[in-house]
Amino acid sequence: MKKNFLFILILGFSACQKPNYKALDAPWEPDYKVDRFEKTIVEYEKLDATSMPAYGGIVFTGSSSF
Repeated sequence: MKKNFLFILILGFSACQKPNYKALDAPWEPDYKVDRFEKTIVEYEKLDATSMPAYGGIVFTGSSSF
């Protein structure tokens, strides 16, 4: 019983160690412009604000297999 308690105690202390963040790589930087579709999105929002879709329409979201 004492061996199990000691094992769990050591395991608990080792699991609570502060991670070494200095060993991590630099954050990922994209190799493309992040706002590359911003102009298209703004145009769509303007069009959507002037003429809303018909009531009761169906919106497909999710997979591209639709």
